[in-house]
Amino acid sequence: MVHEYRHLKQLMRTGRGHDPEGVKNMREGECVVKCPACPHPGINLLFCWDLMKPKEGWVPTHALLSCPYESLTIHSWIYTLFIAIDANFRLKRKTVSSNQADPGLNHGWAYFVEEGSYKKYLAQHASVLQEVSD
Repeated sequence: MVHEYRHLKQLMRTGRGHDPEGVKNMREGECVVKCPACPHPGINLLFCWDLMKPKEGWVPTHALLSCPYESLTIHSWIYTLFIAIDANFRLKRKTVSSNQADPGLNHGWAYFVEEGSYKKYLAQHASVLQEVSD
């Protein structure tokens, strides 16, 4: 019951209740909440973010940037997307019920991809060795 309630709340928060088609036309990832700290053009970046150039005399990785339209000086790390691996390395071994006993409610709509495409991807990369974590 709680599983279904959380699913309905997630659909409500992403505006599916206002769509005449409901969930019929949902694409993968439509229920994902975007990271507010990550740079998103048109949302939380300056309009001239792509035109900013490093000031002279600074190392490019930690450069000070200047906008050609405004008198701004901004650190370049503000426009850097940081991607990290989650530290929960045992999640892939989590015991789960079968799809028949406990079917998923949102197949690929949020943070987990659709199972069929995931298994296809795994089959294509079966020969790739996994990194060992210490």
